[in-house]
Amino acid sequence: MASVTTTSAFILEIDSVQIATFRSVSGLKSEMEKIEYKQSTAEGKMEIKYHPGSLKWEPITLERYYDGTTALYDWYSNKVQNFNPESDKVTGSIKGLDKTGATTMQWDFEAAWPVSYEGPELKVDSNEIVTEKVQIAHEGIRKVK
Repeated sequence: MASVTTTSAFILEIDSVQIATFRSVSGLKSEMEKIEYKQSTAEGKMEIKYHPGSLKWEPITLERYYDGTTALYDWYSNKVQNFNPESDKVTGSIKGLDKTGATTMQWDFEAAWPVSYEGPELKVDSNEIVTEKVQIAHEGIRKVK
């Protein structure tokens, strides 16, 4: 019987280099389009049939506690300012780590680039821990572990 997988952190690796550690990841999703077509039966009755279409990928969103380091923003900023879609798409991995640092799950993605960065929401009257987010578009993701 399979056991439940737990994680205490997620790491983002770009081209095998660890960029940052994250507290949450979303968007590990793909969806196949449903194409509808109509046809007529031998009796002249209209039928609706479906076929699979193109595979689409959700952008990956990663959120982390803001710790003052700039590696995540620097990566995003560099790609935004100097991005060449023919040569600058990257490969990467998102790894879930347990409390001992062992990898409990892994998703690899390809032909990726950052599409948005969200800095911390700043409020003087709040005791919340500030966070930053990055969103990554890609052209394919697969579960490795």
